Amino acid sequence: YVLADETANTLQEALDNWATCAPTLEAIAEQLATEKRGEPFDPEQCAAPLPRAYQWADGSAYVNHVELVRKARDLSPRRAALRRTSSTSERSRETEYDGR
Repeated sequence: YVLADETANTLQEALDNWATCAPTLEAIAEQLATEKRGEPFDPEQCAAPLPRAYQWADGSAYVNHVELVRKARDLSPRRAALRRTSSTSERSRETEYDGR
């Protein structure tokens, strides 16, 4: 491997500025492919290539997510349906019953 920190400090920076970084990174890749230079690659020295996400994805619309939430809250599908359709006063009683 060869450090490319003069081009970009992180992979995210390289991706964000790809038009500027790509030519230099391609030249480095070509040098590594044709010349025997650089240091041996040690994957144990690596951190996450993209350590943060730029979006928050809501999984609540997925059936698997709904089932996991119900299981975590100890709600059967029938009981969950009752919670959705019950009136406010019924919800209060169920909340007292559940301890939630």
